Amino acid sequence: MDQLEHDRSAILEAGIAEISEHGLDGASMASIATRATVPQDAVDAYLPNKQALLDEVVGWMVESVSPMAQLRYDPARPFAQQLRELAELEMELIFDPKKIPLSRIVQGEAMRAPGRGMELLMRFADKEGSIQRWFVDAAADGQLGDLAPNVAADTFTGMLKTPHYWVSIILWAPPPDAAVQREVIDRACEFLLCRLQKQPA
Repeated sequence: MDQLEHDRSAILEAGIAEISEHGLDGASMASIATRATVPQDAVDAYLPNKQALLDEVVGWMVESVSPMAQLRYDPARPFAQQLRELAELEMELIFDPKKIPLSRIVQGEAMRAPGRGMELLMRFADKEGSIQRWFVDAAADGQLGDLAPNVAADTFTGMLKTPHYWVSIILWAPPPDAAVQREVIDRACEFLLCRLQKQPA
């Protein structure tokens, strides 16, 4: 890693910490330079304004969910086993403690500016599309019966997020511990598998 790349990595890490603690409006470029232990002009060259800071943070968040974008349904493996692995990966991404404060900021920015929400949604489209694609492929393999893939995907991910994710985002509650996360995963998987076992004849 050359010096420029090292400095940019340090600046991004410092920027993430800064807006996690103070929000976008309260973030200080001077504080980012201090945190990153780089000259102020290096920060100014990489992040000329707070919009650039937000864009870089969103880019980091998109990159951090890339394991979900690589997800593929495998017809040679048991459906229930893959469903649980999908749930565990989604739960890990949802409750990453480093991303929770950033999610608050990104969602706040999406609601503040017309058109901004769609722009941000499109940047995360690979993650959401990967989950939908997984269920489409499972349906093509005959695993969903009469249940539409988009309904299965939305219901499943909704159960993983509700209520703990929104409580963490809106009420600033701490993320659920590992035992609670396992319970949520168990409940979501059991619900979907039970629904599939009770298909109309």
